[in-house]
Amino acid sequence: MSNTNQKIFFKKESDSFYKELKEEIENYFVEKNMNKYANNFMYFKMIFFFLIYIGSYSTIFYCPNTYYLIINYSFIGIWGVFLGLNIGHDAAHNAIFKTKKYNKLLVHVFDLLGTNSYNWKNRHVSGHHIYSNIMEYDPDIQQSAVVKIFPQDKTRSFHKFQWIYMPLIYAIFIPRWVFYRDFKDIFFTRIGGFYNRPYPILEIVKMLAFKVFYIFYMVIVPYWFTEQ
Repeated sequence: MSNTNQKIFFKKESDSFYKELKEEIENYFVEKNMNKYANNFMYFKMIFFFLIYIGSYSTIFYCPNTYYLIINYSFIGIWGVFLGLNIGHDAAHNAIFKTKKYNKLLVHVFDLLGTNSYNWKNRHVSGHHIYSNIMEYDPDIQQSAVVKIFPQDKTRSFHKFQWIYMPLIYAIFIPRWVFYRDFKDIFFTRIGGFYNRPYPILEIVKMLAFKVFYIFYMVIVPYWFTEQ
């Protein structure tokens, strides 16, 4: 991965294809009288996802034994992924509200789930959507010796078993993201093809505050109540 610090340069468009395509898309929504942003169904879905998450979290305090507690936490973890990808993702693309500041506020759903919204948006919007599926440049599909994703990547003997062991590794992906990857991103000048500088001090403060809050409401509060 020696060329991860290099930058890909795209030649300037020699025609007006992109401009004309964008205009056609805009005109399509106008002609069909369609809203480009969230509709009533999307608002209902957002409320539904939040209510299920809050409801599932609330039942932690009523679990009769450890077995039910493990099941409950497992469901919360899975539902948190749904919450982030269905709400946080669309907000990061400014696709829910017409006013960008409301989308920016809603992106913080990632922070409430323990992950960092600033890093996620940089990786996904400024990285993945610019360098989609390009080896060593798409930060959403990072190379690793553990798993082979790209056909041109180096093949290792144990990769033939990755269909067996990767589900187990994916199970610890979120904890790794919460407690390691977000902090690692602070120190990297470039993440894939995305230039990660400057890194605002305010975002570091927000990250630490949200991490503490996440541990507090997901670990400390349930422990305190269940031990009473």
